[in-house]
Amino acid sequence: MTERLSEKAEELFAAEIRANPERCLEDFSSFTHALEHSTARYMGEVVDTYYEPMFFDSEDVKECTYIAGMLDGIVRKVSAAFIDSEEIRQLFAFSAPAKELVLIDPGYSHPAPMMRADVFYSRNSASPFCEFNTDGTSGMNETNELDRLFLQTGIAKALRNNISLSYWELIDSWADCLLETYREFGGPKAPAAAITDWDGVGVRTEFTSIQRALERRGLECRICDPREFTYAGNRLRLRGSNIDLVYRRAVNFECFERAEEIAPLISAVRDGAVCMVGPFRSQIIHNKRIFPVLRDPLIRALFSEEERQFLRVRLPETRNLLEDKDLIESAAEKREELVLKPADRYAADEVYVGRNTPRDEWLRLLREKSTEGGYLLQDFVTSEERTFHTPEFGGFVPKKNRNVLGVFMYGGKFTGLYPRVSSESIIASLWKSRSLAAIYAD
Repeated sequence: MTERLSEKAEELFAAEIRANPERCLEDFSSFTHALEHSTARYMGEVVDTYYEPMFFDSEDVKECTYIAGMLDGIVRKVSAAFIDSEEIRQLFAFSAPAKELVLIDPGYSHPAPMMRADVFYSRNSASPFCEFNTDGTSGMNETNELDRLFLQTGIAKALRNNISLSYWELIDSWADCLLETYREFGGPKAPAAAITDWDGVGVRTEFTSIQRALERRGLECRICDPREFTYAGNRLRLRGSNIDLVYRRAVNFECFERAEEIAPLISAVRDGAVCMVGPFRSQIIHNKRIFPVLRDPLIRALFSEEERQFLRVRLPETRNLLEDKDLIESAAEKREELVLKPADRYAADEVYVGRNTPRDEWLRLLREKSTEGGYLLQDFVTSEERTFHTPEFGGFVPKKNRNVLGVFMYGGKFTGLYPRVSSESIIASLWKSRSLAAIYAD
């Protein structure tokens, strides 16, 4: 088998740190210093990362483009069926108020202009899905800052003697997608924009980066809490000014729970008085119940044979956790093969890996969460191990990590990558994970 260019880049990186360990340690120190003064932050803290990026090549791009294309077709079909069929809507078990919001026409065609499909990525085999992110999707600024800083390192300059290195730009391209979506909506040519999330949450450095990208395109843009909006005379207003375009980052389930607090924004969206990118109907795909729904015969009938095969290979077996004695007993016996997770949370909050949970505690969780409702049992899957070199003891030590790779899709098209790695079973911000630069080797 011909060596992949991404593998060659990894080998060149390892050879460079073996040949010049002291110089690379100094280089890593400079990289770390630059990182501390960058906007690569999550919840105010500098992101944890490795010196070594995750390398990709044209074969990876081909695979991710295929994933995005297949998934986009599936997303559009499922969303259209949800809108058209009460029988399909019942499969999702949304509350009546949530369903009413999901059914609001956003004024443009794509049900999820922003989407990040997280996969347990393997270089040479079909990669299973972890989850789909729509509302609240983040990581664009974080990974781009890591990309930019890595390409400024001495080791990147050394690697460029043999290969070309670049990355996927994710901020300006998202600003362009926002404006393309807005143009389809058909509002004023120079919209006044707002980026909105609850005070005290969200990745504010990312919001600022997107705000600046919109301002470079001649727009006025403010960052606000969704409770700040007012609505009168068919105009959404913020701090005395009209708003035409809202990029919503406040996640769906919190908007549904706090709908009374954001009634002006909801009324403006319902009346078609504002273009809100981050439509409520993105919940159809974002809610993790989509995994068992995609296996339902009613839904499978919507798909082509290629789409059905795509899902068979890449969709982990997922079941709703119900108050069912047989299901709980079966899940208790298969503890090491399962993950228990909520259908609608983020950052791996309240996710329990069976193999990491004592048997008695696992059984207690199954019984408790089955009565609460809204929890899923999913087959435990993981990605291939890759080696990343980390500075220790005056040199570099190879460490095995598994990854979750975020495949960004803007307007349904593959746009870029967001890798995270960990030696733990769960790879997420609440656990010991690291975000990496995503570098394209050409």
